[in-house]
Amino acid sequence: MIEILPIRLTASAAEPGFSILARNTAANASRTIKEFCAATGLNKALICAGDPEQLFALAKLTGSDPAHLQHNSPQQLDRKTSVINGNKVLNRSLRKADLSICPQCWLEQRETRGSKSYHLALNSTWLPRSVRTCIRHDVWLIELPYKDYTSCYDHLLRCKLTYGWLGSLASMLKRQPSSNFERAVLGQILLNQRICPWLGQVQVDVFERWCLGLGLFLETGSGRLNDFDEHAQFQMIDAGYDVMKSGRNALHVSVDAALGKHGVRLGKTWLYNWAMPSHSPPERSVFRSQMKDMCDAQGDYCLYTVASAPPVSRTVDLQLRKLSRLTGRSVSWTRNVLMTDGYLPSSGIPAQRHVNSQFYFWRTHILRLHNSLKTKTAASRLGLGVKGFGSLVHDGILSPIKSQVCVKPRFDTADLDTLMARVQRHVHPNPACRFAEFASIPKACFEVSCATSTVINLLMDGHLKSAIWTELDKGFAGIVIDPVELKSKLASFSKTGLTIEDLRDRLGLQYTQAKKTDSARPLARICGPKEQ
Repeated sequence: MIEILPIRLTASAAEPGFSILARNTAANASRTIKEFCAATGLNKALICAGDPEQLFALAKLTGSDPAHLQHNSPQQLDRKTSVINGNKVLNRSLRKADLSICPQCWLEQRETRGSKSYHLALNSTWLPRSVRTCIRHDVWLIELPYKDYTSCYDHLLRCKLTYGWLGSLASMLKRQPSSNFERAVLGQILLNQRICPWLGQVQVDVFERWCLGLGLFLETGSGRLNDFDEHAQFQMIDAGYDVMKSGRNALHVSVDAALGKHGVRLGKTWLYNWAMPSHSPPERSVFRSQMKDMCDAQGDYCLYTVASAPPVSRTVDLQLRKLSRLTGRSVSWTRNVLMTDGYLPSSGIPAQRHVNSQFYFWRTHILRLHNSLKTKTAASRLGLGVKGFGSLVHDGILSPIKSQVCVKPRFDTADLDTLMARVQRHVHPNPACRFAEFASIPKACFEVSCATSTVINLLMDGHLKSAIWTELDKGFAGIVIDPVELKSKLASFSKTGLTIEDLRDRLGLQYTQAKKTDSARPLARICGPKEQ
């Protein structure tokens, strides 16, 4: 087995493994790569598949950098996918039978390295089928001659298949500026710059198909790709990419305009069929999600521009069905709540045609009611009695949901949990205290004859320093305070008089009775500035 080559060529910049293998085969007068590998102990198939061990052996044999060689060689993960420069791509998106080169690059290599064919190296940036031009020289890549699969990775042998092919490189030069999409593809492959930052990490070849379908839809609506040549498809890819790089809002605005221009639904387009296949390939999941979002909101598209757009009633029914599925309630219940509470007129159809702007408020109101609790259940959630809970409502610490659907007040669970979290932030542990001297909030309120809301306000203001969270009970019942400290704080913050509400609570009277008692002047009254 040969360990030292008579003529050893090292890998050039961005050269893949199978290229340096073919060049050393030609330099050392071997007829085929298979013959060269048999003499050196290498494995042609594994090198072409990017096997790290074989690439390391090839680098050692040719004096190349192993890390550099592995970085620029596509590594096949399975029968479907490969990795090139750390980017996952589909195998079919890498050139093989249609291996292409830049004629200007090869002409320069022949001038600087010599006229021998084994000085001509491939570049890893020519391998993705998404790249059709050389970004260095702005010329079209040209395809190498092809005989059969046994020589598809031997670019020098393929050049010999057609007599005089290498000598006519200058005549094959065709100027073509690189597109924004091609530069973005190479930016992700070479520099790890995301091709579409707002979309997240996507495969460049899959993203190319999405841009192609998007450009086709924007241009023709429900047209077919087979009706357009390769050059027209390149322009469609650039048009789709220009929309995608501008952000999600630009995508929706462009789709809206195209729906209005062509008068079609998304379900009738090539883009929809590509993004929503029945087998749901994982590499298209991001685009499937984008298509679902646009289809769900399609009732709001083209309402101003398409004469055949669905009526507003159909859009309202669509939104109501969404809320019904979200809450598990019936559509009739959802509609009745929105109509009763003034979110929908009595006719069931809003005056504005663009109902999407109102859908957020519908959703928020329905979810609040769906997750609301009765007074007794809400009091139990906070670990209070109904009377103590009522003082929180009376003093404005908690407010019921404004709705005419429910006869009795309902309370949002989010408001209850927020209040509990606010109180817990001001309760500090104190292990040195004696728990026998402490009492729960309901018990302490009973001992010192104060309202629960007063204690909660003192806790949230940080005046009860010795309060402890015991976790022995749920809600406020698990917080213990010192009645002595509470009494001293009440004396410090006590009022000089009683309001009508305080008088009603102290005497156990109804509000009208307390008002009549006050008007009879049986008690000394402190007048405010206006009454004086």
